[in-house]
Amino acid sequence: MIVAVLALIVAMAGGAYAVTVPKNSVGPKQLKKNSVKSGKILNGAVTTDKIANKAVTSGKFFLSVSANLNFPIIPASDCGTLPVSTPGIQASDHVLVTPPPDWAPTFIIGGIPDPAGNRVLVQACNNFGAGGGDADGGGGAVNVLVIR
Repeated sequence: MIVAVLALIVAMAGGAYAVTVPKNSVGPKQLKKNSVKSGKILNGAVTTDKIANKAVTSGKFFLSVSANLNFPIIPASDCGTLPVSTPGIQASDHVLVTPPPDWAPTFIIGGIPDPAGNRVLVQACNNFGAGGGDADGGGGAVNVLVIR
């Protein structure tokens, strides 16, 4: 009976410890290399104020290109696509595209890696349902950042 009671106390104490893990107790030493991937991070969990100064350096980026693009008039609820040369692009690369300053607010912009063509397909989509429009107001510099 005494052994059973001691086993019960030990079992309960172990379970209590697992529930009371100290705050900020998991860090780089406890994580396996490459164990945290983008699919395991909640949207909005990583913000600029949570990234240490100098944590993101040019060594983390594969390519940064600025290209002058001129999207034609894009019909309502449709997309237009233009290529930007990016030799060495891979299908698994992440692409961030920033539009020119006069970009119309009813359009969104994004980039799709196209390794077969050594390019990023920059896509502008018209979210305005009532008609077509020119996303970039006649053209402008579009910045493409590829992160590997």
